Amino acid sequence: DLQPQSFLRADVLRRSRELTSLGWVGRAWLVAPFVVERLLPGAFRLSAYSPAAAACFACPSGRVECTLRESSLIGGPKGIPFHLSLTRDAQSRIIAASLRGIGCDLCGDGEAAAMRRMEERDVSLLCAAINDDSRVRKLVVKAITSTIFDRLPNVMRAAREGEAVEACGAEEAFLPREELYGREGSSMKWVQQVSGYFFAQSRLQRVRFASQPRVRLLFYFDPSEPINS
Repeated sequence: DLQPQSFLRADVLRRSRELTSLGWVGRAWLVAPFVVERLLPGAFRLSAYSPAAAACFACPSGRVECTLRESSLIGGPKGIPFHLSLTRDAQSRIIAASLRGIGCDLCGDGEAAAMRRMEERDVSLLCAAINDDSRVRKLVVKAITSTIFDRLPNVMRAAREGEAVEACGAEEAFLPREELYGREGSSMKWVQQVSGYFFAQSRLQRVRFASQPRVRLLFYFDPSEPINS
């Protein structure tokens, strides 16, 4: 059930504006990184939400799939989760980066699940390799900003013009591990932490605008809460 459509489009526009702001910061960083870092010290310094249980996976070819936090003020105190795909050479140096997703992955990544979960020490070294090497950091910032400006403008236009949102595949269910019992929304319930955010049992639906088939959005709905929450 993708009604009312207006709520979905409003949320797309709100999130897109936040990311567009970050994209402009990224463009400024690529031109004058020292100036941006003076104003926003946390801009594009990536970290794991929990190094001991980070969503970082490695495969024998050297590729790494990881979800890391961008911790500038634009993303708020919890930051923005970015799902990055990093290619490494035989010396484990990062030589390429692409952005595969933005936000918490509640559906899980079947491909990543089949890979080896990285140890806490390796995750810390990965973050240091991104943050402390200007060449690698530039690769990551370029991946984030180019994706934002390549994909989001057309998505925002579709939302503003009132284009209908359509489902991609069947609805899925999110059943949280019982990590914490506390107030989520209007009532007490079991929740699970995913990339720094807490989620209760809910319905999940991937959607897209027909004019933008390359971009898929994941909506989360807790049936016990008002639909506009």
